[in-house]
Amino acid sequence: MDRLLRNCKIRLLCAVLAASAIGCYSYAPVRLARQFDISCYHEKMNGGDPEKQTDARVFSGSNVEKSKKNEHVVYHKRYFVLSSSHTSAAVINNRGVEHGLRGELEEAKILFLDAVKKDANFGAVYNNLGIVYEIFGDTEKAFEMYSKSCLLEPDNDYVRRNFLYSNDGAHE
Repeated sequence: MDRLLRNCKIRLLCAVLAASAIGCYSYAPVRLARQFDISCYHEKMNGGDPEKQTDARVFSGSNVEKSKKNEHVVYHKRYFVLSSSHTSAAVINNRGVEHGLRGELEEAKILFLDAVKKDANFGAVYNNLGIVYEIFGDTEKAFEMYSKSCLLEPDNDYVRRNFLYSNDGAHE
């Protein structure tokens, strides 16, 4: 009987650990738009002659839209991170994500900063702050937040993807 009880406890513990490792986070994608004036690229590619037409293959694909003569809009997907944890930092983070998804970015930023105060080692919240800073156009602060998030969540592919592509097109 003791052996059966011990085996059940071990199995239960393994199931709980596996569930916590797998189901910690969920992700909410957001689409960010960045507008480019590509005339400077045409000039660089044509030796400074803005009259020559250049094939701007750099800006081709399904994530690019042409708006005006020399302007393109490039879309980037970022992922807000929601936590299934019930810690105060996770609850505040999740409320921030809800605000962010509704476009209430100032409120989201305030909540994310509050979550950082509650738990400075909560990597998801730095990722989410990075998205907000990127939307606000503060690419340096966004990069800093994405970097912190990657250091705290090195095995999280979504966080890593946000970090790796955080400076897409930031060379305006």
